[in-house]
Amino acid sequence: MKIHNEEMILSKEVRSMLIKEIEGVENVGRKREAFKRYEILKDRIKKYILANLLEELDAETVQDMQSRIATVNIYKKVVGKKARVYRTTPKREATDKITQKQLDDFIDKMSLNVKMKKANKYLEAMLNTDVFVRPIKEVQEMTENRTAKYSYRVDPMPPHKYDVIQDANDPEKAMGYILSPFHEQTAVSDQNPATREQGGAVSNFRDGDGKNQAIADSPADQAKEYVWWGNRYHFTFNKDGDIISALSPEDGLNPIGRLPFESLAKDRDGEFWALGGEDLIEGSILINTILSDIYYIAKMHGTGLFYLFGKGVPKSYKVGPNQAITMDVAEGDPTPTIGFANANPQLNEHKNLVEQYLAILLTTNDLEPGSVQGQLSATSSNSGVQEMIMKSEPVGSVEDDQEIFRNAEPNIAKIAARWHNLYLGKGLLVDRLASIGKIPEGFDYSIKFGAVQQFMSEQEKLDVISKRLEVGLDTMVDAIMLDNPDLNESEAQEKLKKSLEEKVKRAKEAMANMIEGDKDGD
Repeated sequence: MKIHNEEMILSKEVRSMLIKEIEGVENVGRKREAFKRYEILKDRIKKYILANLLEELDAETVQDMQSRIATVNIYKKVVGKKARVYRTTPKREATDKITQKQLDDFIDKMSLNVKMKKANKYLEAMLNTDVFVRPIKEVQEMTENRTAKYSYRVDPMPPHKYDVIQDANDPEKAMGYILSPFHEQTAVSDQNPATREQGGAVSNFRDGDGKNQAIADSPADQAKEYVWWGNRYHFTFNKDGDIISALSPEDGLNPIGRLPFESLAKDRDGEFWALGGEDLIEGSILINTILSDIYYIAKMHGTGLFYLFGKGVPKSYKVGPNQAITMDVAEGDPTPTIGFANANPQLNEHKNLVEQYLAILLTTNDLEPGSVQGQLSATSSNSGVQEMIMKSEPVGSVEDDQEIFRNAEPNIAKIAARWHNLYLGKGLLVDRLASIGKIPEGFDYSIKFGAVQQFMSEQEKLDVISKRLEVGLDTMVDAIMLDNPDLNESEAQEKLKKSLEEKVKRAKEAMANMIEGDKDGD
């Protein structure tokens, strides 16, 4: 069944049908894949490595490997390397109806730079993310008649937290959104006996405990509620499709009259959800699986296997640095043979396999790995894996990514402006935002993104800055901005001013000390 217009969502029958589809196999599969990427991005990778190992080894062996499971988050590191649109703060210029000062104040109080950096990471990791500009009730700040005030927040959303009703005329666009609960139960239980509860069940915050509690309750335990947002309607309904009046506006209407979401996606093919990226996530899990194998092999074969052959020897013997072996050997008995057998596993070959696979993985994800050495020394503590990622240079074009955000960011600001003006007009906007004043309707601004800088060590960066100053390519202000990409030109000028003032102060102090020393000498 297709939703051809937003009025259809007012039917309980339609809402019940949508709930079935939300909880259906196809959509749950989509959310499970998105949730997997989200969890690994948030460093919860161990359970996926355990699941990988359980497909190849018996449970007893995997249990023995628990303390040596590798959890090197290559995925997060590579995503951070590729999410480079907001690595330097973009320059925004007001172009229509809004003053530059008001625009800067508006952007700053929304913390838009921080939020867009997060959106950039989500987009690289999951290929889809929708930025939700949500209203926030500020109960700690109220009007004189004790009515709660409001603010708004820019929230990049991972795809497992929402469902989309596609526009019937353009499937790449959304007609409406449903914020829907999703929690994937742990695929492989934590086998650590220290955290295992009686009966073998494991309880942690992410997985919940099956109880709805007041204090920081896990999302897994919360009642299922579905929040509809469309251009016209907004309300919350339960698992049966019934609208929850206490959680919905009295008129069921969207107070800002437009979707409070801005959709970001990479390489859509006539559908809302962009597909791809499995190679990076699965490759990260595989590398950790191989590393876990290496650590386990080192454990099993790092110590020689004791053996004792002879006549009348015990079937088992405790061996250790404080243990001695004595045996009675009668005349004519064979001389016992005692020793340790060593497997000499080829661990270096395994390690080289990891670095070779990582190099291929980076190359196929538009990151060109440089020549690295993974040896530890007094002057270098980088592992080959870490250094390979850090020194990898993006070879794919960043302009396509910048274009996505150049178009999307002003739309996000315009959604925030609707919430801003709505609550400001009602006298319900919190003071820190009300000080901005009314945002003009139809305002606009342009965005100029900074150049993407390649990775350099601190010494390499200083050498480049010194050389550019020496040949006259940069001014001191340029040098400060090169060393501090987040500073704009006026901030760099202020930093230079303070630096010169400090130099003059130290020079005066040095001169005064020199004069004082000459007097003492006389």
